[in-house]
Amino acid sequence: PPNVAGFKRIMLKRAKKTLAQALMDQSVTAGVGNYVKAEALYVAGLSPHRLVNSLTDGEFVALRTGLIAVMTDSYRSGGATIATYRSPDGKAGEAQRRFCVYGHDASPEGHPVISETTLDKRTTWWCPSVQK
Repeated sequence: PPNVAGFKRIMLKRAKKTLAQALMDQSVTAGVGNYVKAEALYVAGLSPHRLVNSLTDGEFVALRTGLIAVMTDSYRSGGATIATYRSPDGKAGEAQRRFCVYGHDASPEGHPVISETTLDKRTTWWCPSVQK
């Protein structure tokens, strides 16, 4: 896919950081927030504790693809913000209804989801049996 090499190069600027830390660093991946981090890592099958320099080329592709998919879906569904969010036309954001792990106790497949404070100092929801 286009720009995977650029994504990999930027991510490797934080080679010894965890994926959670690198993804929440706005100088690395601008626009990634907590739910995008959690959902993209789930889609890619990657643990938030993995170090950036441990990823294979295929995992960089999966992570970039996951980030784009989660952000695109969120945009198309009106976002996922606080419960009182309304667009200018009064419609509530609905992306949070499609979350797989963020704020959940189990994945759509029934795997246990845990929430913990990761090294980015944010609560991260993830599924250890799926995300390696």
